[in-house]
Amino acid sequence: MEYGPFERIIRIPVAVDTEQMEAYYENGLLVIQMLRKKANNTIKIDVS
Repeated sequence: MEYGPFERIIRIPVAVDTEQMEAYYENGLLVIQMLRKKANNTIKIDVS
């Protein structure tokens, strides 16, 4: 079994709030929790 430093990059297909990310080990597994960023549903309508 190999050991030592490693890096893994995984692309997330949605925007996440990096201020709310949490990572921890549980039963020997790395658990990473991320929240999606809230969508900006504001629509600008010009009225003349």
